[in-house]
Amino acid sequence: MLQSLAGSSCVRLVEQHRSAWCFALLVLGYLLYLVFGAVVFSSVELPYEDLLRQELGKLKQRFLEEHACLSEQQLEQFLMRVLEASNYGVSVLSNASGNWNWDFTSSLFFASTVLSTTGKAGAAGPPPHGGLGEARPGLRAGLRREPSFPNPPVRQACSVQDASPMTDPPRARLPIPPP
Repeated sequence: MLQSLAGSSCVRLVEQHRSAWCFALLVLGYLLYLVFGAVVFSSVELPYEDLLRQELGKLKQRFLEEHACLSEQQLEQFLMRVLEASNYGVSVLSNASGNWNWDFTSSLFFASTVLSTTGKAGAAGPPPHGGLGEARPGLRAGLRREPSFPNPPVRQACSVQDASPMTDPPRARLPIPPP
């Protein structure tokens, strides 16, 4: 008798607060999705980051040994300033382009991009007439149109012997898988 009352009261409670339960399940699913994504990204990127940290530590130590006139503190200050400038798109490398990042043309392009994309959140929804046929021909019939590129980029793998630790970025030394 108690079991039937408890069962019916639970069912009644769930039915009365159905939207709250659905929302709670949605939030739980979203949190599980975030945790799963974090685990995947961490397992993929963490080993490479650890390898890169070890390699940069050895490279810095070797550089300091080869240049005894430079202290570690001076090198740290220089590198921090270079990285700060790099965050703004300014490079200290001699092979970097001499173009300004915020010249008039680049600023005009940026401003037009901001103005053309701001406030367009509703534009991605379905058309007001309710059909996809006129908006994107071929989708109604189930046809998928693949983008075509005139000259697809050719990917080549770089070997460790080809790379110089002082000039090449660390990612350039890893082989690039074919698409």
